[in-house]
Amino acid sequence: MLWTRRFGDEDFTRVDIDKTKPREARETGDAESRAGEACKWSEITRKGSQDGPIWLSCLSGDGIEIGEKVLFSSKELMTETRLVRLERKPVADSEVRPPKRLFDPGFWLKPFRDYPDRPADRVDFEARMTGMHSDLRILRHYPWQSEERRGKDGSVRFTVWNDLENQGINLIYSKREYSLQAFRSPLDPAQPFNQLDAERGQADLKRRDNHLGESCAWFNMTPDSADAGRMECLTPDGVPLKVDAWAWGGDGEIYTAAELKRRPVDLKEMLPPRELIEPSAWGFTVED
Repeated sequence: MLWTRRFGDEDFTRVDIDKTKPREARETGDAESRAGEACKWSEITRKGSQDGPIWLSCLSGDGIEIGEKVLFSSKELMTETRLVRLERKPVADSEVRPPKRLFDPGFWLKPFRDYPDRPADRVDFEARMTGMHSDLRILRHYPWQSEERRGKDGSVRFTVWNDLENQGINLIYSKREYSLQAFRSPLDPAQPFNQLDAERGQADLKRRDNHLGESCAWFNMTPDSADAGRMECLTPDGVPLKVDAWAWGGDGEIYTAAELKRRPVDLKEMLPPRELIEPSAWGFTVED
């Protein structure tokens, strides 16, 4: 499934692609009519959903999703999608071929402007880190940063983002999930929220540590987050020597730097692996 977003006359500002195995669902027994279309509600089974959000989908008799809801565990509404109009008609292949640039990292990562000189705690670096279940590679060239996590089970999670804009790419490849998200829009000063959920703050935990002959201080990088957490032990120039990360409904991992290089980093080094962003990997034929 692929969907995109534009604002006014702007070019694409967002793309989301999901390629997943069919999820189990159970009918709730509820039915309703939306925009003149009857549908039946089903609850979608998701990993870790026992104490988390409840996902509901409403399908027409011929299998068209015409409604979607996400509820808090308390059954209060979190988000809802409602049908406005539905037209059943033949659809040509050309109508569902996405533009080629949606799979071009250069389109999504093109700088909006010249950025200020980097702060003293944002030095360029490459770090290779090891964990129990996966390895992590981090690159930074202010205001850009990329992370590539490769699991021992063959899974890959790649993220590259811009600290100063709502801009970046997030890729997940595993036996359970295959998804791509890309964003491209200036960060709104009135709502400074990065869609890729990079760092949300930096709270000093008042703990010190040593690794690879260097000292570092522990910081909570997501002090306002309730569904994910990340702590990093940072050197005075902002290089992580250790990372402790966890996510709601998922497994946590503690990474320790095995190799660290302070060196100039080019943005071209921070692009996602080509094999993960090729249109053919998603089953698409694209339009130029």
